[in-house]
Amino acid sequence: EVVLRGWARMALPVASFRVTRVGKARLGEPHPAEVRAEATVSLASSRPDVAAEWDQLRAHDVVFLVALDPPVGGVPPGASFAEAHGVVRVRGAEVAQVADARGNTRTGESEADRALEGAHRVLHLRLDGSQWALDSRDPEDGGQPGAYESFTLVLRRRPQENNFKAVLACLKGLLREPLAVPGWLVDVLLGFGDPGAASADALPGLGCDGKAARAAPPGGPW
Repeated sequence: EVVLRGWARMALPVASFRVTRVGKARLGEPHPAEVRAEATVSLASSRPDVAAEWDQLRAHDVVFLVALDPPVGGVPPGASFAEAHGVVRVRGAEVAQVADARGNTRTGESEADRALEGAHRVLHLRLDGSQWALDSRDPEDGGQPGAYESFTLVLRRRPQENNFKAVLACLKGLLREPLAVPGWLVDVLLGFGDPGAASADALPGLGCDGKAARAAPPGGPW
């Protein structure tokens, strides 16, 4: 049994964890379309301001589930961070909603959200279906069948740093579909190149006055 001491603003001990649903794979995909889970935590030992931050978790926020098994008998010289602290595995999850002991739920984006009460919280999570499929393989093939039996900690990130999954999903969608944007804006939109290259002054044939705009060829320089 792992005993945690002290506290951390961005982490909470997981009281219980269970997988609630494993969906079927979509046609042509090797992994489940959806994997749902619930992680139970308590805010009882958190300061009021820290507890308020945890209650700001909303749908689509990403958290990390960490399983710990600290070494017994000291840390060997040259051990990595994971080895020194007993980090066995880390799995990412997307928040679907947060509930309290009375059944009040919050997504952060619905008018039906209700204020959460008490210290008991249940995080309703969506797990990564691709990672689930990898973990479900035979151990001889690199699988970890017991990877989701228990976790020790749940970690969150600051809201301003927690949008990477949404950004990647947006980029993935843009790359899959024909872009309905001018060619000179593509690199900037995807985060490449110099943003100044997309300014009106840098584009050939564009001026800042109406006369230059009226003289531009149909369809513009793109």
